[in-house]
Amino acid sequence: MLLNGTSDDVAALDHRIALTEIRLDQLEVQHAAAVLAEAETRAAHETEQKRRKDLHRKAMKTSAEVAKLADE
Repeated sequence: MLLNGTSDDVAALDHRIALTEIRLDQLEVQHAAAVLAEAETRAAHETEQKRRKDLHRKAMKTSAEVAKLADE
């Protein structure tokens, strides 16, 4: 097309290339946002799991203490 195309053909191709580059930029931003959201969700999940594990450990300790006091 560049060898035998008109200036309108070249301009149209340049326009398509520019649109494609814009779409790629948009997709990269969306991908980065998705990766960030996934990392934040994973961190929140790990924090919640740690909190639950700590609560479970404390509940088991308290339960053992109650059982010990009940035996006395």
